[in-house]
Amino acid sequence: MPRISNRTPAAVLDLDEPETQPETQPEAAPPPPPAPVVMPLPVSAAEPEDTGKRLSVFELMEKLPESEWTDHVCYIYRRSNSITKTENNAKKYLTKVKFLIDEEWIKTNYGGGRFEIFFKNMKSGSCIRQEMVEIEGPPILDKDEQMLAPAAAAAQLERELAQMRQELQESIQSARDHRD
Repeated sequence: MPRISNRTPAAVLDLDEPETQPETQPEAAPPPPPAPVVMPLPVSAAEPEDTGKRLSVFELMEKLPESEWTDHVCYIYRRSNSITKTENNAKKYLTKVKFLIDEEWIKTNYGGGRFEIFFKNMKSGSCIRQEMVEIEGPPILDKDEQMLAPAAAAAQLERELAQMRQELQESIQSARDHRD
C-alpha cells in the first residue's frame, strides 16, 4: 500500500498555465560523424576465395605475386624416422624460403622422403597451408642431419611411441579426473 505523506509540497504546480521557460536559441546539433568508408581488402593470391577446390601448397605459392613474397615464408621439415637432426642443432626445420619452390626444388636440394611444409603469412602471423609431401628418391642429408642405423631408427621410433602412449594415458586420466 502506498504511503501518504502529510507534508505540504514546497511548490504547487498550476496545471492550467503552461510552464514558461526562458527563451534560448536552440543549439545546433553536432553533425553526425562521417560514415566509415568500407573498402574491400584485396585478396592475396595466397589466400584465395573459397572455390570449393583445395589448392596444394605449391599451387598457392605459384599464385602468389612476387611482390608479396616479402610477407610470406615457407618452412620445410623432414619427417622421417630414419633421419634425425644432430644434437648441436637448435633449428628443427631444414630450411625456410621466401621464393617460389616446387617438389623438384625440394628433391634437388634435400632428395626424397617425407616432408612437411608450412606456408605462412608473416604479416598476419597465420599459417596459410600445412601439407605433408612424399617425394620419391633417396634423401640428401643436410649438414645438420644424420642417418640412423636400422636398429637406432627402430629404437627412436619405440621411444616416440612410448612418449605418445604416456601422453595418451595422461590425457585419459585427466579426462577421468575431470569427469568425476
